[in-house]
Amino acid sequence: MPVHIEVGVLLGMTGSYVASVCFGLATGLPRNSYASDSSSTPSSFAMPWAVELFFGLLPVVFVIHSLRNIFQKQAQMLEDLEHFDAEQASCRSDFDRDFIFTGIEAWFGSTANFNHYVRTTLRKSLLRKRNPFPARYSSLIVIGPVSLGLEVVLSMCKEGAPFKSIMVFVGCQVVCANVIWLMLSIRLLTLLSEHFFRHSSSQCRDYAKSLFVWLVFYIFFYIGVLAGGETRKVSEVAALIWILTALSIFGLAMWSGLL
Repeated sequence: MPVHIEVGVLLGMTGSYVASVCFGLATGLPRNSYASDSSSTPSSFAMPWAVELFFGLLPVVFVIHSLRNIFQKQAQMLEDLEHFDAEQASCRSDFDRDFIFTGIEAWFGSTANFNHYVRTTLRKSLLRKRNPFPARYSSLIVIGPVSLGLEVVLSMCKEGAPFKSIMVFVGCQVVCANVIWLMLSIRLLTLLSEHFFRHSSSQCRDYAKSLFVWLVFYIFFYIGVLAGGETRKVSEVAALIWILTALSIFGLAMWSGLL
């Protein structure tokens, strides 16, 4: 839905940049402080990343709460459009009112025809556009995390890492995690925010809804990050399989209109 999309994209971009900064600060802390066992087993390795990602994505809670407010305003607007009446509109001056109604009669023939257009055609067109963040807008939101990933790539190049390792990192982390899986996670976030847009009578319950949406978003995104990290450690073939799988999921989502 195009209404309030600029505000939503601004919130998303701000949240992604803040989350990237928080994640960068979290990864700067010693890993051993998160777990008593610093061995290289997958279980002990997963916990530090889970904690780092947890604190990195925590600011997204406020973005989700703001998105729910936007969806509530959209729902209220659609409800108002269903009972729209141009005669009840107020203007600053009689000249403005006469000018507007003259234009309405010139374009639609009468005020009644204009009311019918707003209540039916316009309202239905807004209802059809359910995705507030199409792929072209989600790509703007992921710029922050992608930039953070490219910083790591530059560090790897500076340290003289093998070319294969750099390319595998770019494919698994930058492309799959920071672009594909994050865009899918953003779509999941918007769907849940739209579903739970109604505010509760209790403020604590209302914030609990936003926290629940964030928790689902965090788990889903962490799955993509963990899959990229683990397959990258196994072998280049496993990493390639994960990259092709993520690209297939992304292509299917684009083809189905989900993104």
